Amino acid sequence: MFDASETAAAAPHTDDAWRADFIRRAVARGMPRDEAEQTARKMVRGKTIDLPERMSGRSIGTRGPQAPKLIQPTQTSLFDENDSFVSAGDPGCFSKNELSIITKHLEIHETPPTSEDIAFLSTVMCQVGLPRSEVVEREFFRRSGDAWLMVQAGAIDEGGGPVMQPLPYGPIPRLAIAWLSTYALRNDTREIPVGRSAAEFLRNIGSDDGDTRRHHMLAKQLKSLTACRIQMGFRGITHNPAPMISSLVTFTKGKRGKQRIVWPGVLYMSEEYFKTLQNGATPLDRRAMSALRGSSLCLDIYCFLANRLHRISGKPIVLHWKTLHEQFGQEYGGSSGIKNFKRKFKVAIKSVLAVYPQAKAKIIEGGLQIGSSPPPIAYRTKSIKSK
Repeated sequence: MFDASETAAAAPHTDDAWRADFIRRAVARGMPRDEAEQTARKMVRGKTIDLPERMSGRSIGTRGPQAPKLIQPTQTSLFDENDSFVSAGDPGCFSKNELSIITKHLEIHETPPTSEDIAFLSTVMCQVGLPRSEVVEREFFRRSGDAWLMVQAGAIDEGGGPVMQPLPYGPIPRLAIAWLSTYALRNDTREIPVGRSAAEFLRNIGSDDGDTRRHHMLAKQLKSLTACRIQMGFRGITHNPAPMISSLVTFTKGKRGKQRIVWPGVLYMSEEYFKTLQNGATPLDRRAMSALRGSSLCLDIYCFLANRLHRISGKPIVLHWKTLHEQFGQEYGGSSGIKNFKRKFKVAIKSVLAVYPQAKAKIIEGGLQIGSSPPPIAYRTKSIKSK
């Protein structure tokens, strides 16, 4: 997200100028001025809070003649070596994703999660996720160590017989599954209300940015998710093929043959998938997932780290690029597949670590080093169900 190799405007030399530069860029991207000013006050070095240290031991919140050495190239940071924000796009302003990650970073850093901030996802799906981009084939397989996932595309009857559906892919199904899983576990039920409209459901999963095109994408992805059959396995235990969702919405023809969605307000999770949640679910921070909602790769890395880091004991572990590519980057094929994947992963991990400040993970020569870290949400069995 924030890459020191990109160029940016000249770095401000005073806290006031630095703060003004942040406000200018944030407002240019559409953030309300009062919110931009409040965020800037928190981020200026020496004010309100210091942003957390990243890898090299340098506190981004420190400024002045006694500040530690400059950021090392492998350090994950929201800043470049001149303490100036960097954007892959127009250097004069931030993208919406950057603003979201900046604000969520501050919120997570200074505010412990409430019960409403907790989400749950199947432990297996934290290790192996759905396709990240559209897949032409009718079947998808992903494996990571002892965990594996197979997804088979299905069909939906839209009133005139079965209509073949593609495989679900991208961020929306990931966010939807996490929200549905959380509701099911909290309320100990397979009957889940999904709201009165696509817009309401997108708000529920933290993915509504006011773009109506996302409503159509939601409809497409939920149809795919409803139709597909998912098989999961882990250490000798196989969960047989079954739909994750047994029924969701009714699809009918609108005027002029256009599709419209009728929302009955309720879906029913399959009993088989519900059991996998009860047998093992990883708690996640919904604020972090909302900030990462624009990237399937970021969401997958975040869920993996949330499930894996607190299980490490002893010395840090190195995950080599070949292993990471097999788990996260099978979509990057060809002779340059690993090279292209490395470039994308290095950018994605910065965003992930910005919203998972407890994580001890860093890019090193040959791959990713991960060490024992607190989970983003402390494991408490009583926190699963609502009061």
